[in-house]
Amino acid sequence: MMKLLTKILLLLFVPSFIFVHVSLFYVEVSVQPPMWKDSVYSIGRLRSTHLMAIDGRSILSINSSTTDANTFITKKSGESLSELFEQSEDRNQMVTVAASWLCGATRLGNHMFQVAAAVAAAATQNRTFAVPDCQWTETLGSIFLGFTSTTLTLPLKDMKTWQKMAERYATDYSPIEVVTKTNISISGYRQSWKYFQTQLEQRAVREMFRFTDYYENHAIETLRNSSKLFGNVQEATFVGIHIRKGDLSSSRFTDYGYQMASSSFYNNAIRMVESHLNKSKSIIYVASSDSPKNASALLRKLSQKHKIAWLHGTAAEDLATLSKCNHTIISGGTFSFWAAWAGRRKDILFYQIC
Repeated sequence: MMKLLTKILLLLFVPSFIFVHVSLFYVEVSVQPPMWKDSVYSIGRLRSTHLMAIDGRSILSINSSTTDANTFITKKSGESLSELFEQSEDRNQMVTVAASWLCGATRLGNHMFQVAAAVAAAATQNRTFAVPDCQWTETLGSIFLGFTSTTLTLPLKDMKTWQKMAERYATDYSPIEVVTKTNISISGYRQSWKYFQTQLEQRAVREMFRFTDYYENHAIETLRNSSKLFGNVQEATFVGIHIRKGDLSSSRFTDYGYQMASSSFYNNAIRMVESHLNKSKSIIYVASSDSPKNASALLRKLSQKHKIAWLHGTAAEDLATLSKCNHTIISGGTFSFWAAWAGRRKDILFYQIC
């Protein structure tokens, strides 16, 4: 009865709310209940509105004559976190992600949002970002340079008395309150771009999430191999595709309005990309999913017409590779969001193309 009532309430909410958000890196046009309007999951809710990142800047241009992996990508020397978070007398308070969340069983994309919210708060409130000592902290440190250079790691017992700051409900944007003379511990999923929308906040988050050399090199090598798979395509344009399925197909999610992208969405997205780029012969689609078998079936017909190379790495390896693609087609979810955002696209647009 409660599930039926929830569905009825959701249907009543939908016609009343149309949101348009514009920030330095994000444009959203969607129809949804207000509690979801700021979340990355808004692209998978109710109306099959999904995310596609397009811009004209070439990140990689693969050709068979290039042998040095370092020539495939131009690295910009960013500011170190120590420069962004310069130690001073004012920086004597700290902020962390609550251990029950950062050290919990959620996946990479979720943890990245939790860290991003805390890092942005540290930059804005002039705090020191610290993390609890646990396995996930070590894992993130092996993936991202920000965790290996300057991030302060503390024992769990030292953080137990820190002031807790919870979000109101999952997928909601709950601003992080400014308090003084106390360390703060942020809990919740924090799955909203609004936590890091200023230039200062974005700079701090991007510096934190720079990939270590292993993942940089793995991504470059993977794209090179994808080109070889189709006969060393000259000056290939790489378009990443991420297909989120997994638990979104369960009634636990579908009963509350979550939707997965259909084959028609990807078909329309690919058509839009090729129309935008006007060079379909040199496009290689690099696809990744948390449910490879189901995702492969979803794109089976498309693979007969287009060059689609499937990724088979770890979540972090696939994330790094997708972030190096020229353009990205993604479905709703945190992993998809970071795949597009990490690539520094000029525009990330929500299109209703189903």
